[in-house]
Amino acid sequence: MISKGQNISKDEPQQLIKGCLSGDRSGQRRFYDLYGSKVIAICLRYSKNREEAEEVMQDCFLQLYKCIKQYNKLDLLRVSYVKL
Repeated sequence: MISKGQNISKDEPQQLIKGCLSGDRSGQRRFYDLYGSKVIAICLRYSKNREEAEEVMQDCFLQLYKCIKQYNKLDLLRVSYVKL
């Protein structure tokens, strides 16, 4: 996952979404690196078991990659991954 203080360009999230839409594995990995720590933090709020939280996080990203065609704005994506 991304380390604190690492810079993310304004356009990078949209470029990653485009990469994910085209099946780019490196884009998917970078997307995970950018947002994984936020997702795991949410999962750990609901489950104090780290292993279970990581499994839910993995399911979340798999579902997101399957449904990413539905998202064309980063703000929608931020809201939607919380719902998954």
